[in-house]
Amino acid sequence: MDYLKYFKRLLKFEKYPLFRTVPFKYLLLNILIIGILLSVPYMLSFFNTNQFGNALSEVKDEIPHFEIKDGYYVGDEKTLTTSKGRIVFTEESLPLEDAFIIFQHQGIQIHNMTEDYLPYSSFNKFNNENDLKQYIDTHTKSTGFFFAVYSIIQIIVMAAFSFTLLLLLSFILNKIASMRNKRTDYMNWFKIISYSFVIPTILFTILKLITGKELWFIYIIVLIFLIYYDKKLPVFKKKQTIK
Repeated sequence: MDYLKYFKRLLKFEKYPLFRTVPFKYLLLNILIIGILLSVPYMLSFFNTNQFGNALSEVKDEIPHFEIKDGYYVGDEKTLTTSKGRIVFTEESLPLEDAFIIFQHQGIQIHNMTEDYLPYSSFNKFNNENDLKQYIDTHTKSTGFFFAVYSIIQIIVMAAFSFTLLLLLSFILNKIASMRNKRTDYMNWFKIISYSFVIPTILFTILKLITGKELWFIYIIVLIFLIYYDKKLPVFKKKQTIK
């Protein structure tokens, strides 16, 4: 596939001048891939939120009486069993342990979604058991639609962010090279930058999913390719004046 051959050129520094032959559609494809990769953790988080709603829908009629007063849970204590795990309602502060969801005194804890509790202020859609049941009904009726819409919007936002960032970076590097009297081309910079950002973005996304941390320093890898590309740019020869 022609698209992949440019990744091989990226690893062979002597072929950097050939990046001028990269079709513009591949540049846009790189932007889209970067946008999708950066969106994956957010889409997964949204999916986990759906799991939260789906688990509650299994035991909707068993939800105990409670109120959220001044940001704290006040109400009955109860443990419900779902296919995802136990759901605990309590006025105490408990460790998550083997429960899937805990509605505890100062917030909500969700297995594989939160390291700490989420304050009730983050869930302003419900202040008592009736609000929670209404939230569940609304959620279960439109889960697939909202996930699709959220995913599309997230990808568009991330792709637009990536496009703007890489566009600006290309402009800056092209300007610097021009000031140093090098034979530079703005679009060539844009093409090679788009390819060089794909690889670290794959690593960034994988590590984000594994560790839950955003390790932005991974993008230092890009400097290796950009420095070598800059070195490959020829310098304009000074014109000799005829006496």
